[in-house]
Amino acid sequence: MESPLIHLDNAATSWPKPKAVELAMQEWFEDLGVDAHRGGSERNLTVSRRVASLRGALAKLVGVPDQHVLLGSGATQACNLFLKGFLEPGMRVWTSALEHNAVARPLMGLAKRLGVQVEVLPEIGSDLLNVEVLEEHLTKGSKPDLLALNHASNVTGQVQDLVPILGWARDLGITTFVDVAQSAERLDLTELEADAFAIPGHKGLMGPPGVGALCLREARTLLPLIEGGTGSTRATDLMPVELPKAHEAGTANSPGLLAWRAGVEWVLAEGIEALLSHELALLDQLISELSPLRDEGRLQIFAARPDDIRVAVMSLTMPGLDPAELSLILDQEGFATRAGYHCAPWIHERLGTQAGGTLRVSPGPFNTEVEMQRLAAILQSLS
Repeated sequence: MESPLIHLDNAATSWPKPKAVELAMQEWFEDLGVDAHRGGSERNLTVSRRVASLRGALAKLVGVPDQHVLLGSGATQACNLFLKGFLEPGMRVWTSALEHNAVARPLMGLAKRLGVQVEVLPEIGSDLLNVEVLEEHLTKGSKPDLLALNHASNVTGQVQDLVPILGWARDLGITTFVDVAQSAERLDLTELEADAFAIPGHKGLMGPPGVGALCLREARTLLPLIEGGTGSTRATDLMPVELPKAHEAGTANSPGLLAWRAGVEWVLAEGIEALLSHELALLDQLISELSPLRDEGRLQIFAARPDDIRVAVMSLTMPGLDPAELSLILDQEGFATRAGYHCAPWIHERLGTQAGGTLRVSPGPFNTEVEMQRLAAILQSLS
């Protein structure tokens, strides 16, 4: 797929989308036009079957039962649903400096309104969280009620090895919530035995904006974030308690969900390992071509090491050039990147980039080696 714009902001929203995504949404507008649960026509049944297919694919992606996949407007809604539905006044939460605002802001809001105790664990950087760090922290006080962790940083691409951490938490009876916004589409999540996952549709799973899911390991009672109609045939003024209807109030984004289904099918057909390999190869090519500038101090790169578990996201800064100004220059050259804090304020304190954030580069499935060469040449000319 070719475009005059070279999109390197796939960590925010993937683009372009596979043609099947566009066609699935177009079909809803031209031929279907109904919701999955508000009617019994053949069109309603068609939409219902396809939504069920999406739910099943997402359930398989993280290893939970189909009915425990709660569809909504995005990962931000999923984070809010779980955190506000689970946490009660006085509960304790441990979290990390890698967190996106979709987790950080609800937690800080709950701390202010309900007295939820939020502690940002200190060891982030080359030494990510591990069981030893958690054990040491546990000696300083009582265990937390919730461990809320980011899987892959949307600033550096660094992936935390959560398998032992989640096992440690499970043994201690600590509930775990994982934000997999950057990893759901590129890493095997079935080995992560978290209690809940937040998944966006519009990033690497190639769906449109406005779709996402909260996936629960086990059925649990959460305070509803939104209450309203669900298409239930029961005449009751209370929300149903069974999943997923208990948390899917209102008219669903049916065209978005059907398009997301097409995106997920495309990703699975291409293979998540193959997609990650392609994107990491492009990122490594860019880093390699920029390494002389880094070695000379004319550019700073913030990225996971090649031998780390990682996703295809990196950040950079150039002395004397604000990241926003740099992004504007690149935009004029036909490159879409992103400048700023990337909705992850805490990590910038650790990186020393509080002043203006970073310029982020995140290649996707349709980027090429030639594009990386062009980008590197422009950055070299600016240094």
